[in-house]
Amino acid sequence: MKKIAIFTPSIFTCGGEQRVVTVIANELAKRNKVTIFTCDKKRNKENIYGLSQKIAVKHYFPYGRNPVKSGLRFLERKKLKLFERYPFLIKIAYYSDGAVRKMHRTVKNEFDLVIAVSGNLSILLGYANSRRGIEHIYTIGWEHSSYEAYFETPNLYMWNRKEFFVESVSKLDSCVVLNEDIAEKYKTRLGISCDVIYNPRSFVSKEKSTLTNKQFIAVGRFVKAKGFDLLLEAFRLYAQMESEWKLVLVGEGPMLESLKKKAIDYGIHDRVIFTGYTKRVKELLLDSSIYILSSRWEGFPMCVTEAYEAGLPMVCYDIPAVLPLLKNREGIKVDAFDTKQLAEAMYQLAQNRELREDMGKNAIDMANSISVENIGKQWGMLFNKRENRGIKR
Repeated sequence: MKKIAIFTPSIFTCGGEQRVVTVIANELAKRNKVTIFTCDKKRNKENIYGLSQKIAVKHYFPYGRNPVKSGLRFLERKKLKLFERYPFLIKIAYYSDGAVRKMHRTVKNEFDLVIAVSGNLSILLGYANSRRGIEHIYTIGWEHSSYEAYFETPNLYMWNRKEFFVESVSKLDSCVVLNEDIAEKYKTRLGISCDVIYNPRSFVSKEKSTLTNKQFIAVGRFVKAKGFDLLLEAFRLYAQMESEWKLVLVGEGPMLESLKKKAIDYGIHDRVIFTGYTKRVKELLLDSSIYILSSRWEGFPMCVTEAYEAGLPMVCYDIPAVLPLLKNREGIKVDAFDTKQLAEAMYQLAQNRELREDMGKNAIDMANSISVENIGKQWGMLFNKRENRGIKR
């Protein structure tokens, strides 16, 4: 039995990252002692994705109460140009010697394996890994979005942090990314070799959709990355071709009100259903017939694995994240962000039940291949890699 620590920004809020961390942590806890360190300020509600009672959860805030550093973090969140001109200020704010020492103290003499989830925590673990006393610990950075979202999208994720990311994450024993496209870009553009582990499906359903209900569905947080604004534009075009199918949007987020207004402005509000946050995602998937992924970027979308488990084919944009998910005609992809093509693909699949059924069967096969048991075995193989090769830092 290994002692495993997982450092994650959040485990008690809604999101794909929180969901997959919960699923993997539960699987690892079957054979190991797992502790989750979360940056959530308060444990004011239970984990909404069913975290195992075997797992210890501890609050972890890396930065302390230094007023200068907290002031810098506040200003950086205001997206000032100052940080583009003087990136060393980011290191002072987020990766200071004090923050690195805290990470080092937290894991030293306590764990066999440490997994840091997403960006900032991976960087802190990498810097801590270069210090003495934790040579016996296998350290892993687990990144949850695309290369483009991390490094090429202003004011998101690792914007202005590439230098720190490369310097630090190169010191880890492994960097885990979600698909082959990300791994190739990390290798060629950053010089970092990665292990690829897909996200698993988050539930198992013996019941599958009949694919007869005239309903599209999309699930996610209402933020720019998910492209729900593009989906509404496409559905407006679709609604001009067909009058019966509805669109169900499941989730919540800062763009909710603007999306509702857009549906009204487009004259499709009577055919678009906003459910808000709900625990009935599985039921809603089973009541639908086609899943729509309109994201501008993703790492490995959990929502698609859930749709596949329900037997739904997918219509999506051609973004790198969908390549592992469309290996055997599980759906239709169109040119990225072309709303007219998306509408036409929605119409094609809505009008052809036989095609939906064929693609739905392929989707179920894909879901079976990424069962949590199969993905858990891949994590186990990764953990054993250092031991098998006799690697010593």
